[in-house]
Amino acid sequence: MTHYKKTLISTTTNGDETTNAYSVEVYSDAEHTEVLAAFELHAIDGADIDAEVADFMSPYEEPVLNYSQKRQAEYPSVKDQLDKIFHEGIDAWKAEIQAIKDQFPKPSS
Repeated sequence: MTHYKKTLISTTTNGDETTNAYSVEVYSDAEHTEVLAAFELHAIDGADIDAEVADFMSPYEEPVLNYSQKRQAEYPSVKDQLDKIFHEGIDAWKAEIQAIKDQFPKPSS
């Protein structure tokens, strides 16, 4: 989720259309402690700002992984798993794999 703070810098009216200039700071967390980016945007309303920030940050967002992908990232290589079985036994291997499965449980239907 992207957290950001926008500050109105100026308002320009051209005919019937009013455009606002905003200073935008994008943060990595809700507490606004780490600035990821700062830039200026011109928009008609706040929804435009939301869309612009989302578009700007999309390449930096972490992908959402499902439980299976998270497990795969944590499982040791097959070589390391076989080495564990050889040196520590099948029960040690099962315990290690079960700990990963417990950390990333399969969702109930």
